[in-house]
Amino acid sequence: MAHILESAGNNGQTIRRYNIDATVGRNSRAQNRTTDVKLVQALLSIFFYEHGGEVWGGGRYAPPDAGQGGGNLRIDGKFGPITLSHINAFLDQSIRHGDEQINNDHGFDPMSTASGGLVVHGRRVYNVALVNLNNSCFDNDRPGSLRSVPLEQRSDIMQDHPDLASALKTVKRVRGSGGR
Repeated sequence: MAHILESAGNNGQTIRRYNIDATVGRNSRAQNRTTDVKLVQALLSIFFYEHGGEVWGGGRYAPPDAGQGGGNLRIDGKFGPITLSHINAFLDQSIRHGDEQINNDHGFDPMSTASGGLVVHGRRVYNVALVNLNNSCFDNDRPGSLRSVPLEQRSDIMQDHPDLASALKTVKRVRGSGGR
């Protein structure tokens, strides 16, 4: 079930991120639980259509083309080709744009309460792409960023999704982070 994950930042300030309990996407780990899918859909919608795909550092990611479902992402908790096209657009552009290791395995993995945002596959360590999506939604200074209006306070989203609103009342903490 979707939830909030808190950790302590370098300055002692609490860092909040939205997290999922199981992988959302199309790969062997994907469980596509309804509230997890809704959370991913909400974050992708905010990122691509409210923030214009703006990422920290000045880059911009384009949403999928209209023929691939661009502009048609709905928050409905159902994983399908439109949600997948948005996940792939984000992951593919993260690989091209960033200097961190991102693996496009066609899904978002949950952030660990042990590491807060890393996943290990064999000898390679990857940043969990959900961290980057959260950062892009939080760290944008424009009105409506999740820093100024947290997702759980967005009535335009939460009024139609009481299950997601209820899930986001759960707060978990990264172990050993000292988060409040």
